[in-house]
Amino acid sequence: MASRAICALLLENHHVASMTRCAVSPNSGAISRCLLGQRHYKKQRAGFATLADSEKGLPRKELEYSNILLKVEGQDAAVLDHYCQFVKSSGHVLGLKTTKQFNLPTEAYKQVLANLPDSYKKHRVQYEFKKYGRMMQIKLLPVEQADIWLEYIQQNIPSGVNVHIELKTWQDYVSPPDPRIEEQRRVEMLRKKGIFNKEKSE
Repeated sequence: MASRAICALLLENHHVASMTRCAVSPNSGAISRCLLGQRHYKKQRAGFATLADSEKGLPRKELEYSNILLKVEGQDAAVLDHYCQFVKSSGHVLGLKTTKQFNLPTEAYKQVLANLPDSYKKHRVQYEFKKYGRMMQIKLLPVEQADIWLEYIQQNIPSGVNVHIELKTWQDYVSPPDPRIEEQRRVEMLRKKGIFNKEKSE
C-alpha cells in the first residue's frame, strides 16, 4: 500500500509538459535521436507519460537506457548510504533493478581559513575534510520512466550531496577503455561493412 502511494504521488507531481525525451542506442550507449516534443505526449488519468505515436513503431530495445551509472559524493557516509537506499527503493517502485553498488575510495583534503588579524587565535586555521563516494548502476531503464524517476531522485538530493549520472557501465568507470583500441575496433567494423575502403578511396 505504501509503494502505491509513493508512486501515485511521484507521477501526479510530475509535469508532463516539461519533459525532454531521447532514444538511446543500447549498443553504443549514446543518444541516437531526440523524440517528439511536448505537444505529442498524452496524459492518462493517473499522470503517466505514454509513448507518442512515432515511438510505438520503434523496437523495444531502442526505447531503453542500457546502463545508467550514478556517482554519489558527499562529506557524510551515513547520508550517502541513506540516499542510496532511497534510490533503490524508488527504483523498486517503478520496477527498476540495481545491478551493481560499491563504495568509492575515500579522499582526504585540507582547507585553510583565515581569522581576523586582531583575534587572539592564530591567523590561519587548517581543517581536514574527507569526501566519500558511492557508485550505483541501473540496468534497462525504459524511456517512459526515465524522466519521471530521474526528476524524482534529483528533487530529493540531500544537502551537501553531489550526484553525477552517466550513460556507461561501472567497468568503464573503473578501467576506462583505451581510445586507440576503440578506434581500431571502429575501423575493423567499418571494414566489415565495406565503408572504410570507400572513405579511403575518396
